[in-house]
Amino acid sequence: MPDRTALFEPSSGRDRRRAEPARTTGGWQVVVAEYAAAAHVGLQREHGIADAVGAGARGPAIFIWRSQRALIVARSQTRWLNFERAATELAETGWPVLTRRSGGGAFPIGPGTVQVAMMARYADLGMAMDGVYDRLGLLIGSALAGFGILAGVGDTPGAFCDGRHDLVVAGRKIAGLAQHWRLCGGGDRCITAAASVLVDADLAELAGIVDRFHAMCEQRIDIRPQALTTVRHNCDAVALSRRDLTAEFLAHLATAANRLDGGCRPSWANGE
Repeated sequence: MPDRTALFEPSSGRDRRRAEPARTTGGWQVVVAEYAAAAHVGLQREHGIADAVGAGARGPAIFIWRSQRALIVARSQTRWLNFERAATELAETGWPVLTRRSGGGAFPIGPGTVQVAMMARYADLGMAMDGVYDRLGLLIGSALAGFGILAGVGDTPGAFCDGRHDLVVAGRKIAGLAQHWRLCGGGDRCITAAASVLVDADLAELAGIVDRFHAMCEQRIDIRPQALTTVRHNCDAVALSRRDLTAEFLAHLATAANRLDGGCRPSWANGE
């Protein structure tokens, strides 16, 4: 059975799980790309920051970004039957297909989603995989709590890119989490923990594009919109009145990241 343990109480914002102690050697830098650029630009920038962290050119970083729509797939999926044809046809309909470094399944992003990635060397973070998931989940859960949303952790059958560390609300997936570990300079390991949060999106459209990709690649994986939810579907009336709810959530997430270890330095710009 999925673990539905609550991460945050909306009224207090206090976590109800025991987070692993931080072992950072310096402050995190928070980089925020608040405007929805082409998806490949955001993904390339995420990879570039991760490479700089791994090379020791910068310290631990959190990158928060929005983008135009795209379908993000794992490297393993690029070996599926008919993948190239599927990618070409989807791109022609306005859904470019991009490859990420981590595993997992295909998931769509767009103006109604917010992406966040935590990047650090193991020597700075000092956590095993579950601890890293907990830390990223607590960060996102804190932002959700600001909208009165109580999030838990668990898998959600029927959701795209389903995983046991995903964040769920009332049994429906609201954010997907993944990790990528690799060797970097000095024999250390470099970690990227990334997530995509469903904020203000058309769930039928998102589920449909993933279903179409699976069908074109002859994969029998059915996605159910009912297994998904968004911030808009769960937030209070005050938040619902906001014109750009996704931008509002991005700002809450950046504020939550700024509190991490009390040492983050936010950068509100598309460039650094």
